[in-house]
Amino acid sequence: MVRNLSYRWRYWRRKFNDNLTITNALILIMVLMFLVTLIRFGTTENGEALVAMGARFNPLMIAYHEWWRLVSAIFLHIGFEHLAINVFTLYFLGQELDYTVGWIKYLIIFFISGMGGNLASFAFSSNISAGASTALFGCFAAFLVLGFIYPESSRLKQRSYTFGVLLVINIIVGLFSPGLDNWGHLGGAVFGAVTTYLICQPKYDEGKSKWLKQGLSLLVLIGLSLVLLSKGYGIF
Repeated sequence: MVRNLSYRWRYWRRKFNDNLTITNALILIMVLMFLVTLIRFGTTENGEALVAMGARFNPLMIAYHEWWRLVSAIFLHIGFEHLAINVFTLYFLGQELDYTVGWIKYLIIFFISGMGGNLASFAFSSNISAGASTALFGCFAAFLVLGFIYPESSRLKQRSYTFGVLLVINIIVGLFSPGLDNWGHLGGAVFGAVTTYLICQPKYDEGKSKWLKQGLSLLVLIGLSLVLLSKGYGIF
């Protein structure tokens, strides 16, 4: 009986650690959010519907402290094309990052990038915003940092170059495309890069240098978050 339970645990742990499982779960949540919005309101592009479902909306975040919108907005999309592009990107980018750093670090980078991007959007934009792009830009930036941290890895060098080019192209396209949340994209990239530098330092680097790098990275994340919050509240 114990042996059987142990076998089942190892089996499901392997299944859970499959580099597609987490990405598929994130995609499923996005699709379900899209369908629920569509069924409930008949559209996924109406401002009131988006706010009701959890889009980033500054007045409610300031007046009622609805900071959960920093997370819920990641899974909400404005129209089918928006959903399709982000799901397609996440499917390939997500499993690649999962395979590279492991599912726990992958989720940490994904969520901190998403929330950080939405926080930047909160600070510099009063428009309603939603979408996984903030998290995706953070995942793109993660590969740039990984290529820098592990210069001896030819695979990471190649991935760093490929995803770095895609990141730059998307930023440039965003600058010339009205309606896109460019502050969210830039914020997501910055938070993703710093988070990756914080949690993905090489295990063989056990000296004071590693702790210094991680400590500075953590201070940057905290300091940047406080600055963006202050800006969003109009303190400066």
